[in-house]
Amino acid sequence: MPTSRYISLFATVLLTLSTSTVFGGEKAFTSTGEIVILNSDGTWQYENQSRTSQAHKSIKTNAKKFKKPASASFPVRSKVNSLGLWMNPADWGFTQKGAINAEAEYELKHKKLEIYAMAITESIEVNLDNLAQLALENVEKVGTNVKVINKEYRIVNGQKVIFMEMSGVVNGIKATYMGYYHSNSKGASQLLAFTGTALANKYKPEILKLLNGLVVL
Repeated sequence: MPTSRYISLFATVLLTLSTSTVFGGEKAFTSTGEIVILNSDGTWQYENQSRTSQAHKSIKTNAKKFKKPASASFPVRSKVNSLGLWMNPADWGFTQKGAINAEAEYELKHKKLEIYAMAITESIEVNLDNLAQLALENVEKVGTNVKVINKEYRIVNGQKVIFMEMSGVVNGIKATYMGYYHSNSKGASQLLAFTGTALANKYKPEILKLLNGLVVL
């Protein structure tokens, strides 16, 4: 798997709100060019109401309770919001900051397998459904044959998140993304991992071990 091409591909799932706002700070642009309305309570919604409705379509809930694996012994804490992550240092290592995406707070690579991961953190609260929807739209803007394989609410270490698995072809590469999306009053977080689609089923257990280390501190 060519690392440089996958680093370029992975940047497409980034969600950030532009630091430049318009109309007295009541509106902002997302990284995909959509205009959102910023509410006084820290939440937001699309200016285009059809987008908001789409993001709030019914999502199933997984009844299983997900917990961090016993092997996840190394804690990582966000400096931006309340996101925390327990990971297995024997399996995962940090990449040089900005190697995958300049906007990620930290980035990881599996030491033995072709799996990459990153945490994207924001200090602004984002509606959970909108957060996952924006990640999907970012991939749709640059990829083809983008499909949501699974999207559901989960309880991970006591926290409500959205799990979303999606696949697509970007820059000629077939890739599969898996991620947890979480938001609270301290900010929004995306914990994401990806690999080649042909390897996704094989590597999924290892990816979920990492994702299930998500905690809120």
